Amino acid sequence: MNSIKNAFGKPMVVVIKSQMGAPIYAFSGNKVYWEVQEDLPKFTKLMIDGKALYIHRANFQIIDKGLLD
Repeated sequence: MNSIKNAFGKPMVVVIKSQMGAPIYAFSGNKVYWEVQEDLPKFTKLMIDGKALYIHRANFQIIDKGLLD
């Protein structure tokens, strides 16, 4: 599903949050998707415009940038 959405290149905003829900950081990109790799089961890998971001013990939210304008 994520790979199909990526083909369209919609601008997205990724908000990284603590486990308590407090926002920590935000990233923006045109190609955004996430996956949990088998060799790193406790990490979530976010790909934002071809750059990898690994998240451990945090939550994230992917928001369509058009909703924020």
